[in-house]
Amino acid sequence: MDTSSTTITYNKSIKDLVHQTIFIIGAPRTGTSFFGNLLGSYNNIEFYHEPYLFNNLLNVSSEMPLNTFKKIFYSYIFEDLFFNSITGRSINTNKYDISSIYNYKSKKEVENRLNQKNNRNLIITKYKKNKLVIKTIYPINKFKNIFSKIYNFNKIIIYRNLNDTINSMLKKKWFKDNDNIISMGEFYQIKNNNVFPIFLDKKNFNYWQSLNELDKCAYYYLIHYKSISNINNYISIDYDTFNSNKNLIVKEIENKFNLKKGPKTKEIINNFKNSKSETDAVSKINKTIMRNIYKLKSNNINIKFY
Repeated sequence: MDTSSTTITYNKSIKDLVHQTIFIIGAPRTGTSFFGNLLGSYNNIEFYHEPYLFNNLLNVSSEMPLNTFKKIFYSYIFEDLFFNSITGRSINTNKYDISSIYNYKSKKEVENRLNQKNNRNLIITKYKKNKLVIKTIYPINKFKNIFSKIYNFNKIIIYRNLNDTINSMLKKKWFKDNDNIISMGEFYQIKNNNVFPIFLDKKNFNYWQSLNELDKCAYYYLIHYKSISNINNYISIDYDTFNSNKNLIVKEIENKFNLKKGPKTKEIINNFKNSKSETDAVSKINKTIMRNIYKLKSNNINIKFY
């Protein structure tokens, strides 16, 4: 009886393609959707807006052996996301949805995708120079801990001034009560009938319960950026100053990732809007949380407080 074991792996071309994936990350309500659509508009980019299984897969990654997670991850990125995007099998054509392909691709581009013949070898050859971009809301430290064992992926980190971000979260009422936290996503945590965000460390449960709604929003913001000094291979973009520096920022992105403008790229850039909140939330935030947020300034991130 043959008792030897075998190793499942992917050929080099698939690995190389997966390793070119670009992740757009940042705290919620900071403009990650805009920059996702911007990158998605380029001719050689396949873009996904917060694919549901991706975050859920990362959330359970610690519950499985690393090799098992890697096999599932590579298969998911290549087969479910990249391949199903280039073949038009899993693109969102609902024009009223925030993740609609029409937000970043022209009607002609979509029609060409939906009317092409999908011979596997020919289609992969045709799109082999394309890159996958995934926009996800995932804390930097948790993102790094998971992917440091796989590959040092390219990352674009978006940040926005604290006041506008916090007020946007408050408007969404994410942390108003348990029901709102549950509605934020597929996963959440429960202890003693209390509900906690999936990204919150268990050691901070009691502290979280002591915070009011405003401070919970600020603390959630802090969770997403607090380990930025421990990450590398990324471009950071300030949502607030993009309009005055957009030509420089766009050129840097294009040069780094070898991107070719698509039919909607200039339209998306020109339609950028930066609305300001007149409500002062920053001065009312818990002082301990604010001290920790200000420490981010020493970690090479220029966060603006206004």
